[in-house]
Amino acid sequence: MTWIRWRPAIIGAGGAARAVAAAMQPAAEVWVIARNLGQAHRLCRDLEILRGGAVDVDQMEQTVARAHLVVNATPADLPPPAWLRGDQCLFDLRSRRSPEGRAMLLYQGAASFEIWTGRKAPLDVMRAALGAASVPA
Repeated sequence: MTWIRWRPAIIGAGGAARAVAAAMQPAAEVWVIARNLGQAHRLCRDLEILRGGAVDVDQMEQTVARAHLVVNATPADLPPPAWLRGDQCLFDLRSRRSPEGRAMLLYQGAASFEIWTGRKAPLDVMRAALGAASVPA
């Protein structure tokens, strides 16, 4: 997929945010919103983000308003639904609280299974176990 026209706003600056930002570089204009602005700057520097950059959490609403894609890479309920437009996409990485996060957790687990065992992951079994263990949002 080409991200050349996308302007993602990633909320958070930890490992999950880093993975999302790396996947979109160098084409997208990536904005990393964080409470710890230094951590957001480090992420942008490490990934050589030239289009976009680090944003303080105080500027989250304005940054989200300009974004095409909003990624919640924090454990919090962000952004508030009232901030989102109908044409924006929200991807919530919280593993047990969103379909997107559960899918990410499933495939991370499958990759780990295959690395550690050398066998193909039983995705159907893992999906069923995840569904049985998941707590509704």
